Order: sequence, then structure tokens, then C-alpha cells
Amino acid sequence: MNLDICNDSMKKVTSLFLFVFLPLMSKAFVGDVVFNGIKYFIITDTPRAEVIANNYSGDIVIPSTIEYNGVVCNVTKIGDKAFQNCRGLTSITLPDSLMSIGEYAFENCQSLTTITIPNGVTYINKFAFQFCNNLTSVTIPPSVTEIEKGAFNECHGLTAVHISDLEAWFKITFGSGAANPISQAHHLFLNGEEVRDLIIPNSVTSIGKFTFYNCSSLTSVAISNSVTSILKSAFYNCSNLTSVTISSNLTYLGDYAFSNCHSLKSVEIPNRVITISDYAFSECYALTSATIGSGIKSIGNEAFGHCNELEDVYCLAVKVPNINTTAFQDSLIDHATLHVPYTSLEAYKTTVPWNNFTNIVSINNFGSSSVTPKCDKPTVVFKNGKFTIECATPNATFSSHLTADVDEHYEGNEVVMKNTSITYILTVYASAPGYEISEPTVVSIAIDKSDMNYDGWVDVADIATLSDKMARQ
Repeated sequence: MNLDICNDSMKKVTSLFLFVFLPLMSKAFVGDVVFNGIKYFIITDTPRAEVIANNYSGDIVIPSTIEYNGVVCNVTKIGDKAFQNCRGLTSITLPDSLMSIGEYAFENCQSLTTITIPNGVTYINKFAFQFCNNLTSVTIPPSVTEIEKGAFNECHGLTAVHISDLEAWFKITFGSGAANPISQAHHLFLNGEEVRDLIIPNSVTSIGKFTFYNCSSLTSVAISNSVTSILKSAFYNCSNLTSVTISSNLTYLGDYAFSNCHSLKSVEIPNRVITISDYAFSECYALTSATIGSGIKSIGNEAFGHCNELEDVYCLAVKVPNINTTAFQDSLIDHATLHVPYTSLEAYKTTVPWNNFTNIVSINNFGSSSVTPKCDKPTVVFKNGKFTIECATPNATFSSHLTADVDEHYEGNEVVMKNTSITYILTVYASAPGYEISEPTVVSIAIDKSDMNYDGWVDVADIATLSDKMARQ
């Protein structure tokens, strides 16, 4: 046999073997492996790893990477139900490589007391920490953008939620009230300090659903003018919130936005708000005064329901807004006063449920509130040869008093005028239905020729003649 031919044949076979089988040998591994007691599902060609269920207890430290067959895999996820019912789990350290936490991941971990979620995690799935009854604090990083429903449901031991970036907190989408850890903890801490007097940053344009749900540590809120909407239950049950300043650019108030804020005493809803949704201020038991801006078009079911201390409601809308008949359900409005624009007074008095207010009074054209506003001061002008009285208050009528300031003395039984000109003092008042009499307008009128009626005398008859020259409109 020719050895050269044989060697060539062997080389070809070897090359064919390498061509066919080496790709099979380098194919990505997909499957479960266990390292240091932690079980992972790995895909080596990504390469990534996910922590999955095993019998975990004690103090667990999860590394950022694991190596399998020479491939380094990033640990990016705590899988669904990975630590579910691990009642012996006392602590866990999560890696910086983590991106998400699966559904029911730590459900019913009864011995877990604290959890720090690393920066890089963007998503926490539904019921992830449900029934972790002894969990006392949780740290949410600025990377988190979504927390699904019930993530912290029934975590009754929570007392503190820690964040480091307030603006990032407003970017989180919460799937439910119980998705927000504040719903259980009631206390939010920003860089170690409890948030009590909240000033919302100018970068925030919308306050999302459940953002401060059950946050009883809040006592005051100042909402910047960049905010245009407050969504469902944003401040629900902030029970110690006593004051709120609402953005002048706000247009929308969602369902339950400030519901159950039992300490809130007054609220001013700006003119750009078009809609006040269902239950927006329901059960605000301490609310005594509510001002509703001129732009309002609709008010929902029980929007101000069960506000038992209401004394004054100011609705500045000239056109009576559409309103649910239960908007003031059980708010004892028969003991409160409704203040509305003068031009719409009769319309409010004949529209349900506004007409359930026993006392309905008008407010002036500028929206400033008083039970009985005063007429505007009249002005006195001279035009077209006559003195004319004018007033900005609609339907005003006038009363006036004219006196003469003369230099006079008596000679026997005659009054002698020392000059031939008289200064007349004109005092004018305005009044209108639903308004108090105005402040007086006082003007001086100097008349060179004092004998107005040409009878040869300067006397009271001249004042009457001047009065006839005055026109009123």
C-alpha cells in the first residue's frame, strides 16, 4: 500500500470529523446546574443564568457570575418561585448583575427581615415578596421601573422603604396598591431621612398610580407646575397629610387621588383641571373648604363623598359642570355654603345636586370669595356735556349725594357769597342684587359760574340744576 495515499486519506477523514463534530461539541448548553448549593438554569451562548427553586435556608449570597465549561454566565434573574416557602431563609445578598425578580420569587419567606434590591434591577414581578411577614425594610434602587401587583402584599412587618433618587421613584409603574412597599411600611426614607414635607421635582410631569399609597408619614405636599395629571390612588390614605398645594397646570385628578386623607383641611383645585374623578377626595373627614377652579367640566361619583366637616365649597365655573348626583354623598352639605359666580347663581340653585346646598351665595367676577361681596367702586366721568356714573359690577344701580363747598357769611338775615365759584362734592355709591353697597367714590367738581339757573342767586337751587345734568348708566 502506498503510505502517502494512506496518509492523505487519513487527513481527509480527520478533517471531515472535525468539520462535522466540533460544532456539535461547542453547541450551547441549556439546562440546570448546581453551584455551592444554589441551583441555576443557564444558557451558555447568551451567556446568562437564572436562580431557580431549591431547598434554601440560612444566609445566601448569590454571585454575579458563574462559570460552566469555561463559559462565564451573568446571573440576571431570580426565577419564578425560586425561594418560595423557604421559611429558613434568614438573609440574601443579591448580585449587581441582577435585572429582574420573578413572580412569587420570595413568597412566604417568614425569616427574611431585610432586602436590598441592587441597582440594575428594572422589574419586580407579581407577588414577589408576598407574605414575608417579618420583612422590616426594603431598599428600592433608581433602576426599578415596574413593580407588578401584590409584590409586597401582606408584608405586615415592613416599617421602612428606602430610596436614593426621588425623581426615579416617580417613574415606577405600580401594578396595584400592594405592589408599592409603602402600602405596608407607611414610611418612605430618602437618603436616610424620612419624607414628611414633600416637594415634587420640576422634572415630574405626572404622578402615577399608587405612588404614595398609604404613606402616613407625609404631612404636606407641594406639587410643582410641571405636573399635569395625578392618577389613581396616588395619595390614597395619606392619613397625616394636612396640606397640599396643587400645580396650576394640572388638568386631571384620577380616581381616589386623595381619598382617605383624613387630616386634609382644605384644597384648591386650579382652573385648568377639567375632570375630578370618582372618589378623588372621598372620606377626607377633616376637609372644611374646597375650591373648584373655573375650568371644571365634570365631577365624578362621590368625589367629595363623606366629607363630614365641609363648611364652604367654591365652584368658580360659570357653566354649571356635569356632576354625579352622589358627588357630595353623606357630606352634610345642607349645613355648608356653596359659593358660585353671580351670573350663574340661579343655574346652580336649580341643578342637582348643587341645589342640595341650603345656602348658595354669589362670588365676584374675579373669583375671590366672600359670603356677600361688595360692588365695585363706581367711577364718575364727564363726557358729552354730562357727568356719567359707571360701574364694573353687572346690573349696578347708583345713589349719590351732592353738596356745595362755599365761602359764605351772614349780613343781617341774608347769606352773602364772597366768590363767584363753588366747589361741589359728589359722593356716589353702587349696589346690585347679591352684593353689598360699594365703597363711596368722592369727586370734587369746580364750577366757575355758580349761578347755574341764572336766577341771580347762588343757592340750593343751583345744586339741583347741576344734579339734573348728571346722567347715570
